[in-house]
Amino acid sequence: MGKTILFVLLSLQSLSASSISLEMILDSANQNSSLRQAISQEKLSREALHKAENASQPLELYGTISQADPMIGKNAKEYSIGISQNVMLGDIRKQEADINHLINQAIYSEEEKTVLDFNNGLKNLYHQHCIDKNIYQSVRRSYESFLKLYQKKQKAYTYQEISKVELIRLEVEKEQLYAQLKEVQRKQHISRENLLRFSHLEHNQTMLCADIYPINAEALPRGNHFVYTKDAYRKRMESLQKKVQRYATSLESVELSMQYDKEMDMDRYSLGVSIPLGFTSQRSEQKRLEALHQSSALQHRYEHTMIQKQNDLSTLQSELKNKVMLIESLRLTLKNYQNHLLPLIDKSYNAGESSVIDYLLTQQRYRQLQQEYYANQKSYYHMLFQLYTHIEKKDK
Repeated sequence: MGKTILFVLLSLQSLSASSISLEMILDSANQNSSLRQAISQEKLSREALHKAENASQPLELYGTISQADPMIGKNAKEYSIGISQNVMLGDIRKQEADINHLINQAIYSEEEKTVLDFNNGLKNLYHQHCIDKNIYQSVRRSYESFLKLYQKKQKAYTYQEISKVELIRLEVEKEQLYAQLKEVQRKQHISRENLLRFSHLEHNQTMLCADIYPINAEALPRGNHFVYTKDAYRKRMESLQKKVQRYATSLESVELSMQYDKEMDMDRYSLGVSIPLGFTSQRSEQKRLEALHQSSALQHRYEHTMIQKQNDLSTLQSELKNKVMLIESLRLTLKNYQNHLLPLIDKSYNAGESSVIDYLLTQQRYRQLQQEYYANQKSYYHMLFQLYTHIEKKDK
């Protein structure tokens, strides 16, 4: 009686709680995501650093003062004061701004992969919970059905139609089923709490689960794959090409100055220019070589990465197709049990043609197949969202 009341309360709780969809979970999670906020702040930080590095050099103010003691005449103080400014030539400042901007864009593309991985992780958690929910409902139906049989057999024992041993075996099976029911109920609760914790939604809500992805062997979205990796590579390669152009000339800047000198018997005004002698240093040449070598290394690393990604993609697709075939095989086997074997063994047992051991073994084998079926569904969805993360493409 107490267990029946438990089921009624659980059903009422499910009806009173509002159901939330996968889309609602993703929206809430991304609006409140610490990861998204961290990426946004890091982007602002890089933009501020970019502006600081490309700002013009400040004017420099310098001066001197001295005491003059001439051999003839009066003593006096002499002083000089001036300003200087380092001036970048041509479009070097713009080139450096473009280089930094491209690098920042490449970093942002790489960070978007992290966000995509987070969202696919949430999708996986949602599907894992929905399967836990299906498992709980399946075990609950099995328990309720077996409970009815047990109550019927209790009456049969009262009229001495079955033995005490048979009733005890049925009772042991009933208790094991109830323990399994409590276990799957606990797992369902944990998976729901884990999901809601990330989504920042109220914990009294249930999942809609009508929007889970269909199990499909051809689950790979069409279109361009690895978009973030490719975009980051293009941005970094373009920045290195601009860096090669940036150091193509050794004359990068000149320093201009203006100075006023106050001497004992005159005022002096002067203009000056300081030009670095590029032939006395190999700095620009070495910087240019550095960019060329980096460009070559980046290209080779990208080629290696893309080969590895394609190999991993082929492996994931193959494993996914095998998983779909296994799930379909288990589905057909379960259907055969439900439509033919279970009704047949029920009828045979109730008619006294089969023993309680045969009946229990058939029921246990059916539940084992169910567990295997749901376990493979969980594995399928885990692999599916790994695939979506791997190809770096939003499936919807």
